[in-house]
Amino acid sequence: MVATLDWIVSAGILALVISFIYREWETWRGRQRELKGLLYLLNFEVSRNQQTLSEFIKEPDSATRNVGKLIQTTVWNETKVQLTHLLKNKDHFRTIAYFYYILDDAMLSVIHHKHLSDTIKEDFVSTLSLDLREQGQEVQDIINVYIPAEEENKYSVKISLTSKRPPEE
Repeated sequence: MVATLDWIVSAGILALVISFIYREWETWRGRQRELKGLLYLLNFEVSRNQQTLSEFIKEPDSATRNVGKLIQTTVWNETKVQLTHLLKNKDHFRTIAYFYYILDDAMLSVIHHKHLSDTIKEDFVSTLSLDLREQGQEVQDIINVYIPAEEENKYSVKISLTSKRPPEE
C-alpha cells in the first residue's frame, strides 16, 4: 500500500514537472513568434526608409518637400515597448533605438533647414542620408540575426519620389 502511494505521489510530481516545462516552452515559443512578427514589421519599415533615404541622396531637394510624408516611424513607435522585453540583447535594442532617434532628429533638421541655399541643402541632406543609411544597415543586420536569411528580403518595398500616377483611361 505504501509503495503504491509513493508511486502515485511520484507520478503526480512528475506530471507537474512535465506540465510546468511544457508551459514554459509554450510561453517561450509565443515570445519568439511575437518577436519575429514585430521584427518583420520593423524590417519592412526600415527597408522602406532605407529606400527613401537613397532617393533623398539622388534628389536632395525632394527631402525637404517630402521628409515628413515619406520617412516612417509608426511601427517603431508602436512596438518599441514590446521589443524592450523581447530582445534579450540590449545592445541590439540600443542600436535600433539610436537609429530611430537620429532619424527623428534628422527629419526635424531637414524641416528646419528648408531656408538654406540649394547647394548647402543638397550637401546637408546627402550627408545626413548617407549616415542614416549606414545606421539603417546596422539595424537590418540586427533584424537578420533573428529572421532567417531566406526570408530576409521577403518584405522589401520599392518606392520612387518621382513616380506619378498612371494616366487615367
